[in-house]
Amino acid sequence: MTEAHRPRPEIIQPNQIMAWLGPDGTFTKMAADQYLREREGIALSGEVSSIRKIFELVGNGSVDLGIVPIENSTAGPVKDTHQAFTEMDGLTIVGEVIIPIKHFLYMAPGVKDEDVKEVRSKREAILQCMDNIKKHFPIAKLVYTDSTTEAVKQASEDPRVAGIGSEIAASAQGLDRLVQISGFEDNPNNATTFVVIRKKGKEVTPITERDKTTFIADMKDQPGSLFSLLREFANQNINLTKIKSLISSDGNVSFLISVDGHENEERIHSTLSRIESTGTKIKRLGSYEKATYPPTQNGTKPDMEKAVKMIQEEIRNGRSRNNKKVAFTLPNQPRALLNALYPFARRGINLTEIDSLPSGNFEEYIFYLSFDAENKENEEAAIKEFTSRCTQLKTIN
Repeated sequence: MTEAHRPRPEIIQPNQIMAWLGPDGTFTKMAADQYLREREGIALSGEVSSIRKIFELVGNGSVDLGIVPIENSTAGPVKDTHQAFTEMDGLTIVGEVIIPIKHFLYMAPGVKDEDVKEVRSKREAILQCMDNIKKHFPIAKLVYTDSTTEAVKQASEDPRVAGIGSEIAASAQGLDRLVQISGFEDNPNNATTFVVIRKKGKEVTPITERDKTTFIADMKDQPGSLFSLLREFANQNINLTKIKSLISSDGNVSFLISVDGHENEERIHSTLSRIESTGTKIKRLGSYEKATYPPTQNGTKPDMEKAVKMIQEEIRNGRSRNNKKVAFTLPNQPRALLNALYPFARRGINLTEIDSLPSGNFEEYIFYLSFDAENKENEEAAIKEFTSRCTQLKTIN
C-alpha cells in the first residue's frame, strides 16, 4: 500500500457512506473523490441537492459522513456551510480537503459574448470570476444556482445563458456540445477548503501533531470581550488561523474560529475551559488533521479594494452591521492581531465584528473590524495607534 493511499487516522468505520453536493462534475464531488482515494472503507451516496441537505442527512443518520465546502481563497467563507454549523447541533468535523479551483466558462456553440443575457453558477463561483464576468458580460444578469454543474446544464438548454463550472462539469453530464473556455477564475491561486462532517460520538479524532480545532464562540456584546478571548490564545502561544463574525440577535456576538492544535491537547483544552468559565459559550465543531496543500504562490499583494467591495456587499445584504469599519492587513508575526486590537481595548471601545477575508493568496487574510466609539477623541487616538500596527489600512464608509 502506498503512503498516499494509507488510511488516515480519523475514526472511520468500515462501510461508511458519504453524502456530497451533486450533480456529478461539481467541485465537491472532486473533493470527495480525492478524500476517498486516500482512505479505505468509504463509499459515496447518491448526489445531494444542497449543502443544507447534506447536514440534515448526516444529522439524522441517513448517511455516515458528508463533505461540504467551507472557504475559498478568493471569495471567502461559504455562507450555506457557516449557517448550517451555526444552526445545527450534534455534528463534528473529522477531516478536510483542499483542492485548486480552476473555473471553466460554458456556452452554446456560435454564441457571442454580447448574446449572453445571464451568467449562472453557484454564488461562490461567480464571486471567484467577477472580474472576468464584468469584462466579457458587462450587462448580463447574474443568477445563482445550487451547484456549478447545474449552471452548466442550464447553459446547454438556453443559448442566452453562460454557465461557470469545473473542467469536468459538461463531460460528466454528457454535454460535449458546449464550448469550454478555460481559466475563467480571476486568481490563479484560487483554492477551496472542504470539511468532512459526521455525527458526534464518544470517539474523537486522534492527535496527529498537525491538527486544527474549529469552534463557535458566543459572547456578550461588550467592550473588551473579544480582546480577552484572543488574549487567552496568545498567552498560550496558540496560533489563530481563522476568525469570522456570525450574525447574532440575542445581545451576544458570535465568531467562528479555527486554531492550530487538537482540543485534547492540554493547552487547547485548558484555554477553551478558561474562556467558558468567563460566560462565553463554546460550540466545539471538531479537531482534525490539516490537509496537505502546497499552493503555488505568486507573491500577489493582498487585494484591499476587492475586500472592501465584499464588505460593502455584506452590509447591503444585511450580513454585517452598519457600524464604523476598517479593513487592514498585519505583519506575519505572533500576536500581531492581539497587538493591533490593544488600542481599542485599552480605551474601552467595543469591537462588534472582526472578520478574516480572502487576500487572493491561500491562507493569507485581510481583516476588517467594526467598532462602537461614543467619544470622538478616543476613537481618533485609537485609530492612530492602530494604524501604526498595520501594514495596510482602509476606512470603509
